[in-house]
Amino acid sequence: MMGAPLSLPTAVVNSLIPMTSTGLQPSDDARPKRLQAQLKSSRLYRSIKGSRWYWRVKLFLKRLSGRELWLRRDTTIPTRESDQWLYAPDAVPADAIVYCFGVGDSIDFEAALLDEHSVTVHAFDPTPTTLNWIESQHTPAGFEFHALAVAGKDSTLTLYPRVRRRGRRSETMWTAVSDRIEPNSGIEVPAFTVPSIMRELGHSHVDLVKLDVEGAEYDVIDAMLVHANLPTQLLVEFHHRFEQIGKERTRQYIIKLNNAGYDLFGISRTGRELSFIRNRTESTPTAKPPE
Repeated sequence: MMGAPLSLPTAVVNSLIPMTSTGLQPSDDARPKRLQAQLKSSRLYRSIKGSRWYWRVKLFLKRLSGRELWLRRDTTIPTRESDQWLYAPDAVPADAIVYCFGVGDSIDFEAALLDEHSVTVHAFDPTPTTLNWIESQHTPAGFEFHALAVAGKDSTLTLYPRVRRRGRRSETMWTAVSDRIEPNSGIEVPAFTVPSIMRELGHSHVDLVKLDVEGAEYDVIDAMLVHANLPTQLLVEFHHRFEQIGKERTRQYIIKLNNAGYDLFGISRTGRELSFIRNRTESTPTAKPPE
Protein backbone atom coordinates (compact mmCIF):
# COMPACT_ATOMS: atom_id res chain seq x y z
CA MET A 1 0.00 0.00 0.00
CA MET A 2 1.47 3.27 -1.08
CA GLY A 3 0.67 5.21 2.10
CA ALA A 4 2.27 2.70 4.50
CA PRO A 5 5.32 4.04 6.40
CA LEU A 6 8.69 2.72 5.31
CA SER A 7 10.38 0.22 7.58
CA LEU A 8 13.98 1.40 7.66
CA PRO A 9 16.80 -0.59 9.26
CA THR A 10 17.65 0.56 12.77
CA ALA A 11 21.30 0.99 11.74
CA VAL A 12 20.29 3.44 9.05
CA VAL A 13 18.19 5.51 11.44
CA ASN A 14 20.90 5.49 14.12
CA SER A 15 23.53 6.58 11.61
CA LEU A 16 21.51 9.73 10.94
CA ILE A 17 21.35 10.90 14.56
CA PRO A 18 23.51 14.03 14.96
CA MET A 19 26.76 13.58 16.87
CA THR A 20 26.60 14.58 20.52
CA SER A 21 29.03 16.84 22.34
CA THR A 22 32.45 15.43 23.12
CA GLY A 23 32.35 16.98 26.56
CA LEU A 24 35.48 19.05 25.91
CA GLN A 25 35.68 22.64 27.07
CA PRO A 26 34.93 25.11 24.25
CA SER A 27 38.04 26.54 22.64
CA ASP A 28 38.61 30.13 21.64
CA ASP A 29 37.43 29.19 18.16
CA ALA A 30 34.05 28.20 19.63
CA ARG A 31 33.44 31.54 21.35
CA PRO A 32 32.27 33.45 18.25
CA LYS A 33 29.77 30.67 17.52
CA ARG A 34 28.54 30.77 21.12
CA LEU A 35 28.19 34.54 20.96
CA GLN A 36 26.31 34.25 17.67
CA ALA A 37 23.93 31.70 19.21
CA GLN A 38 23.30 34.00 22.19
CA LEU A 39 22.60 36.92 19.87
CA LYS A 40 20.12 34.90 17.80
CA SER A 41 18.27 33.86 20.94
CA SER A 42 17.95 37.44 22.21
CA ARG A 43 14.61 39.23 22.30
CA LEU A 44 15.98 42.12 20.21
CA TYR A 45 17.12 39.77 17.44
CA ARG A 46 13.76 38.00 17.37
CA SER A 47 11.98 41.34 17.27
CA ILE A 48 14.07 42.54 14.32
CA LYS A 49 13.57 39.29 12.40
CA GLY A 50 9.84 39.51 13.05
CA SER A 51 9.67 42.86 11.26
CA ARG A 52 8.48 42.93 7.65
CA TRP A 53 11.03 45.65 6.92
CA TYR A 54 13.87 43.34 7.94
CA TRP A 55 12.85 40.81 5.28
CA ARG A 56 12.13 43.46 2.65
CA VAL A 57 15.55 45.02 3.09
CA LYS A 58 17.26 41.62 3.19
CA LEU A 59 15.52 40.48 -0.02
CA PHE A 60 16.30 43.79 -1.73
CA LEU A 61 19.99 43.46 -0.88
CA LYS A 62 20.09 39.87 -2.10
CA ARG A 63 18.48 40.91 -5.37
CA LEU A 64 20.86 43.83 -5.68
CA SER A 65 23.83 41.52 -5.18
CA GLY A 66 22.52 39.05 -7.76
CA ARG A 67 21.69 36.26 -5.32
CA GLU A 68 17.92 36.42 -5.82
CA LEU A 69 15.62 37.03 -8.77
CA TRP A 70 13.83 40.28 -9.41
CA LEU A 71 10.19 39.17 -9.60
CA ARG A 72 6.81 40.81 -10.01
CA ARG A 73 3.39 39.29 -9.44
CA ASP A 74 1.29 38.54 -12.52
CA THR A 75 -1.96 39.07 -10.66
CA THR A 76 -3.23 40.48 -7.37
CA ILE A 77 -5.68 38.32 -5.45
CA PRO A 78 -6.49 37.86 -1.75
CA THR A 79 -3.82 35.75 -0.05
CA ARG A 80 -3.22 34.20 3.31
CA GLU A 81 0.22 33.53 4.80
CA SER A 82 1.03 30.42 6.76
CA ASP A 83 4.54 29.35 7.75
CA GLN A 84 6.01 31.75 5.13
CA TRP A 85 3.86 30.24 2.36
CA LEU A 86 1.22 32.30 0.58
CA TYR A 87 -1.91 30.71 -0.83
CA ALA A 88 -5.24 31.91 -2.21
CA PRO A 89 -7.98 30.99 0.30
CA ASP A 90 -10.77 31.83 -2.16
CA ALA A 91 -9.41 29.16 -4.52
CA VAL A 92 -9.64 26.39 -1.92
CA PRO A 93 -13.05 24.74 -2.47
CA ALA A 94 -14.91 22.64 0.06
CA ASP A 95 -13.50 19.10 0.29
CA ALA A 96 -10.32 20.19 -1.50
CA ILE A 97 -7.44 17.77 -1.94
CA VAL A 98 -4.00 19.07 -1.01
CA TYR A 99 -0.60 17.46 -1.63
CA CYS A 100 2.37 18.69 0.41
CA PHE A 101 5.76 17.29 -0.53
CA GLY A 102 8.52 17.68 2.04
CA VAL A 103 7.59 17.69 5.72
CA GLY A 104 10.80 17.85 7.72
CA ASP A 105 9.77 18.58 11.30
CA SER A 106 6.88 20.97 10.74
CA ILE A 107 3.29 20.68 9.57
CA ASP A 108 2.34 24.24 10.52
CA PHE A 109 1.15 25.06 7.00
CA GLU A 110 -0.84 21.84 6.73
CA ALA A 111 -2.41 22.29 10.17
CA ALA A 112 -3.42 25.87 9.34
CA LEU A 113 -5.12 24.71 6.12
CA LEU A 114 -7.03 22.05 8.02
CA ASP A 115 -8.04 24.61 10.62
CA GLU A 116 -9.29 27.14 8.08
CA HIS A 117 -10.76 24.92 5.35
CA SER A 118 -12.63 21.68 4.82
CA VAL A 119 -9.76 19.85 3.11
CA THR A 120 -7.82 16.61 3.12
CA VAL A 121 -4.06 17.09 3.28
CA HIS A 122 -1.76 14.37 2.00
CA ALA A 123 1.81 14.92 3.19
CA PHE A 124 4.79 13.08 1.70
CA ASP A 125 8.27 12.56 3.12
CA PRO A 126 10.30 9.31 3.24
CA THR A 127 13.23 10.45 5.37
CA PRO A 128 13.86 8.67 8.69
CA THR A 129 14.08 11.94 10.61
CA THR A 130 10.55 12.83 9.52
CA LEU A 131 9.23 9.30 10.09
CA ASN A 132 10.43 9.45 13.68
CA TRP A 133 9.05 12.95 14.16
CA ILE A 134 5.63 12.14 12.68
CA GLU A 135 5.27 9.13 14.95
CA SER A 136 5.65 11.42 17.97
CA GLN A 137 2.96 13.88 16.80
CA HIS A 138 -0.79 13.99 17.29
CA THR A 139 -1.69 14.95 13.74
CA PRO A 140 -5.03 16.68 13.09
CA ALA A 141 -8.05 15.04 11.49
CA GLY A 142 -7.83 15.18 7.71
CA PHE A 143 -4.05 14.80 7.68
CA GLU A 144 -2.70 11.73 5.90
CA PHE A 145 1.00 10.92 5.81
CA HIS A 146 2.79 8.91 3.10
CA ALA A 147 6.39 7.76 3.46
CA LEU A 148 7.51 8.30 -0.12
CA ALA A 149 9.25 10.91 -2.24
CA VAL A 150 8.13 12.83 -5.30
CA ALA A 151 10.36 12.89 -8.37
CA GLY A 152 10.44 13.43 -12.11
CA LYS A 153 9.92 9.72 -12.76
CA ASP A 154 8.84 6.61 -10.88
CA SER A 155 12.03 5.15 -9.46
CA THR A 156 14.18 4.63 -6.40
CA LEU A 157 15.78 7.86 -5.26
CA THR A 158 18.98 8.28 -3.27
CA LEU A 159 18.74 11.10 -0.73
CA TYR A 160 21.56 12.65 1.28
CA PRO A 161 21.49 14.87 4.37
CA ARG A 162 22.06 18.45 3.28
CA VAL A 163 25.38 19.94 4.30
CA ARG A 164 25.20 23.70 4.76
CA ARG A 165 27.76 26.16 3.47
CA ARG A 166 29.61 26.22 6.76
CA GLY A 167 29.87 22.45 6.76
CA ARG A 168 27.12 21.74 9.26
CA ARG A 169 24.94 18.75 8.50
CA SER A 170 21.19 19.34 8.49
CA GLU A 171 19.09 17.21 10.80
CA THR A 172 15.88 17.53 8.77
CA MET A 173 16.69 18.46 5.15
CA TRP A 174 17.56 15.81 2.58
CA THR A 175 18.39 16.25 -1.08
CA ALA A 176 19.16 14.27 -4.21
CA VAL A 177 20.90 17.10 -6.05
CA SER A 178 23.28 18.93 -3.71
CA ASP A 179 27.01 18.58 -4.30
CA ARG A 180 27.58 19.11 -0.57
CA ILE A 181 27.00 15.58 0.65
CA GLU A 182 28.69 13.22 3.05
CA PRO A 183 29.98 9.98 1.48
CA ASN A 184 28.07 6.83 2.45
CA SER A 185 25.32 8.86 4.09
CA GLY A 186 22.67 8.29 1.42
CA ILE A 187 19.46 6.31 1.77
CA GLU A 188 17.31 4.84 -1.00
CA VAL A 189 13.61 5.66 -0.95
CA PRO A 190 10.63 5.00 -3.24
CA ALA A 191 9.79 7.96 -5.48
CA PHE A 192 6.88 8.66 -7.82
CA THR A 193 5.64 11.46 -10.04
CA VAL A 194 2.63 13.52 -8.99
CA PRO A 195 0.41 11.93 -11.70
CA SER A 196 1.43 8.44 -10.51
CA ILE A 197 0.60 9.35 -6.92
CA MET A 198 -2.77 10.71 -8.02
CA ARG A 199 -3.55 7.43 -9.76
CA GLU A 200 -2.53 5.36 -6.73
CA LEU A 201 -4.64 7.46 -4.37
CA GLY A 202 -7.59 7.52 -6.79
CA HIS A 203 -7.59 11.30 -7.29
CA SER A 204 -8.69 12.75 -10.62
CA HIS A 205 -7.57 16.22 -9.55
CA VAL A 206 -5.64 18.04 -6.82
CA ASP A 207 -6.57 21.55 -5.75
CA LEU A 208 -3.25 22.63 -4.21
CA VAL A 209 0.28 21.24 -4.43
CA LYS A 210 3.15 22.47 -2.24
CA LEU A 211 6.70 21.52 -3.20
CA ASP A 212 9.56 21.83 -0.73
CA VAL A 213 11.82 19.13 -2.09
CA GLU A 214 15.34 20.55 -1.90
CA GLY A 215 16.13 20.98 -5.59
CA ALA A 216 13.98 18.21 -7.09
CA GLU A 217 11.17 20.65 -7.91
CA TYR A 218 12.35 21.24 -11.48
CA ASP A 219 12.03 17.59 -12.53
CA VAL A 220 8.78 17.28 -10.59
CA ILE A 221 7.28 20.24 -12.44
CA ASP A 222 8.31 18.77 -15.80
CA ALA A 223 6.52 15.52 -14.96
CA MET A 224 3.42 17.44 -13.86
CA LEU A 225 3.22 19.61 -16.98
CA VAL A 226 3.12 16.56 -19.23
CA HIS A 227 -0.32 15.70 -17.93
CA ALA A 228 -3.64 17.43 -18.34
CA ASN A 229 -4.90 17.48 -14.75
CA LEU A 230 -2.89 20.27 -13.20
CA PRO A 231 -3.50 21.64 -9.70
CA THR A 232 -5.30 24.95 -9.30
CA GLN A 233 -2.61 26.28 -6.98
CA LEU A 234 1.07 25.39 -7.08
CA LEU A 235 3.35 26.54 -4.27
CA VAL A 236 7.07 25.97 -4.87
CA GLU A 237 10.25 26.68 -2.99
CA PHE A 238 12.88 27.08 -5.69
CA HIS A 239 16.43 26.12 -4.72
CA HIS A 240 18.42 28.19 -7.21
CA ARG A 241 20.78 29.01 -4.36
CA PHE A 242 22.26 25.54 -4.91
CA GLU A 243 25.45 26.09 -6.92
CA GLN A 244 24.64 23.44 -9.53
CA ILE A 245 21.17 24.90 -10.19
CA GLY A 246 21.42 28.70 -10.38
CA LYS A 247 18.89 31.48 -10.90
CA GLU A 248 18.52 31.03 -14.63
CA ARG A 249 16.96 27.63 -14.23
CA THR A 250 14.32 29.01 -11.88
CA ARG A 251 13.66 31.84 -14.34
CA GLN A 252 13.09 29.29 -17.10
CA TYR A 253 10.65 27.31 -14.98
CA ILE A 254 8.65 30.38 -14.09
CA ILE A 255 8.24 30.94 -17.83
CA LYS A 256 7.24 27.28 -18.25
CA LEU A 257 4.57 27.68 -15.63
CA ASN A 258 3.33 30.92 -17.23
CA ASN A 259 3.05 29.09 -20.55
CA ALA A 260 1.05 26.34 -18.82
CA GLY A 261 -1.50 28.89 -17.66
CA TYR A 262 -0.14 29.75 -14.22
CA ASP A 263 0.06 33.29 -12.84
CA LEU A 264 2.50 34.22 -10.10
CA PHE A 265 0.44 35.69 -7.26
CA GLY A 266 2.60 35.24 -4.18
CA ILE A 267 6.25 35.87 -3.31
CA SER A 268 7.44 34.95 0.16
CA ARG A 269 9.56 37.22 2.30
CA THR A 270 12.68 35.23 1.32
CA GLY A 271 11.83 35.48 -2.39
CA ARG A 272 12.19 31.70 -2.84
CA GLU A 273 8.71 30.39 -2.07
CA LEU A 274 6.55 31.30 -5.05
CA SER A 275 2.81 30.78 -5.40
CA PHE A 276 1.06 30.22 -8.73
CA ILE A 277 -2.60 29.92 -9.70
CA ARG A 278 -4.10 28.56 -12.90
CA ASN A 279 -5.59 31.37 -14.97
CA ARG A 280 -6.92 29.11 -17.76
CA THR A 281 -9.37 26.24 -17.59
CA GLU A 282 -8.06 24.36 -20.59
CA SER A 283 -5.45 21.74 -19.79
CA THR A 284 -2.92 21.01 -22.48
CA PRO A 285 0.37 19.16 -21.86
CA THR A 286 3.16 21.71 -22.15
CA ALA A 287 6.31 19.65 -21.70
CA LYS A 288 7.85 16.53 -23.12
CA PRO A 289 7.37 13.43 -20.99
CA PRO A 290 10.44 12.40 -18.98
CA GLU A 291 12.53 9.66 -20.55
